[in-house]
Amino acid sequence: MTQPALSLYPFLRAIGAEGGSAEDQAGLLASIERDDDKELSLETSIARLSAGIAVNPTLRTLEVKCDSQADWGVDLWLALADGVKQNSMLASFTVDLQRREIGNDVVAVLATVLDKNSTLKRFELSAAAMYLGDETGAVLANALKSNSALQSFTLEADGTDVGEETGTVLAEALSNNPTLRTFAFMADDTGVGERTVEALASALETNSALQTFYFSAGGTSIGEISGAALATALGANSTLLSFEFSAGSTAIGEKSGTALAEALRANSTLQSFGFIADSTRIGEATGEALAKALGASSTLQSFKFYAGCTSIGERTGTALVAALRVNSTLRTFDFVGAHTHVDERVGTDLMHAFEDSIFLTKAGVTLGKFRHQQSKAILERNRLLCSVGRALAALARPSEDTGFWGLKERCFRLELLSYFLPAGSRWRPVGLAGADGVPATIRLRASQP
Repeated sequence: MTQPALSLYPFLRAIGAEGGSAEDQAGLLASIERDDDKELSLETSIARLSAGIAVNPTLRTLEVKCDSQADWGVDLWLALADGVKQNSMLASFTVDLQRREIGNDVVAVLATVLDKNSTLKRFELSAAAMYLGDETGAVLANALKSNSALQSFTLEADGTDVGEETGTVLAEALSNNPTLRTFAFMADDTGVGERTVEALASALETNSALQTFYFSAGGTSIGEISGAALATALGANSTLLSFEFSAGSTAIGEKSGTALAEALRANSTLQSFGFIADSTRIGEATGEALAKALGASSTLQSFKFYAGCTSIGERTGTALVAALRVNSTLRTFDFVGAHTHVDERVGTDLMHAFEDSIFLTKAGVTLGKFRHQQSKAILERNRLLCSVGRALAALARPSEDTGFWGLKERCFRLELLSYFLPAGSRWRPVGLAGADGVPATIRLRASQP
């Protein structure tokens, strides 16, 4: 059952445990908006909310959005934080700040929630363009260092004054945290630099628990040292499932790009890879290397490469087309090459590769005015193919008989699934179940030309 949602205030939402109801959650706040037909003051509302959060046994997720019109003072945030800290069941806490002048004070208060908390599993703070300084950012990072229960941490600090102190302390926290599974740090147009990235790379290289890593530092002073360090970490990490590095409008170049491609090629566990390098110094060497890594990968399911306003060209586009034609694990593909030397002919070739693929469930390419998204009909065909394959696999273990007497025969199933493939397709379904007969994802092979 979907967890019930209860709107408590124009900028606040609470979600209870599975199996509850909106009526059950009403006790979280006794009429926050009205009491005996009279409007409550914001102070009274927050006081009631704090008390309600503290004792509510079913609350699991709390989301707070403080918009630019909300007159929330520090005392109100302290009351809210106290309620969160006293609740022993809350698992997820998300805050979206939109008032610039409250940044530093509020983040310092929120850090007390994170510090040594043993119940929160997910913490997400959006403080983009706030008055948030490096010292306060470091306070939040130190709180993460002391937390031994959190599994997901996200800090969106684009356009703030956070810098190397915040970044290096966050890296220390990541390096020593055995429970964190997801780490995301958005720091575009901030003071983070090479020291932060080297520290994060070192943490990524040694952390064996992390599964998702996202780091954005567009418009900062990072360069080739940063890219090479992250590439080394990616190549050494054997547990990471998702990696995305956004470095648009930086001094990142071919050394970083080719190193990341080599790391991608060497990594045998990664399922999702993203490299945002718009307006950087990368070129054909990076594009071709990434495409070859994509073609050789047997685990990657999602690939994102943004290289607008760079010197990539036709060689990159052609290599990506070739990769799509041989990769049988990829499910999503997103390529942006606007204002480059990749022409629309390559875009058309990519479009044809999308249409021929029976694996992709989402794909898109943008080259200046040329934009293409994989059609709904093709996506539906691919979903249907997988669905039919799983249904057939659930019937029984496939036999190697060749009499075409029924759907139990592997050859019969092969022909049935081939009916859904596009004319002239290079792909033929060859496996419909695992060795134990349990339904599995369809495996396919490329037909001989």
